[in-house]
Amino acid sequence: MLVLGVNKILKWCQVLSGGRRYTCPTKEIDGKLFFAFKKAWHPVEEYITEHTDELVEVGGKYPQDLLENVSTHMTPRLII
Repeated sequence: MLVLGVNKILKWCQVLSGGRRYTCPTKEIDGKLFFAFKKAWHPVEEYITEHTDELVEVGGKYPQDLLENVSTHMTPRLII
């Protein structure tokens, strides 16, 4: 299992398992991010790689101005 991307704005992540891609809900527990997969909560940090994309919010607002130059076929990586 591998986390491909994390969307902290919409609270979901994409997981690759057995050659298939799944969109899973996320939640924060004790300051750590977890995702639900097959009726169990898994810590994101155990399945994340350096190639994982992350979409976060900026000051409580959506980073629309930061996304203008991002290609539509790629998940933007914003670390703010």
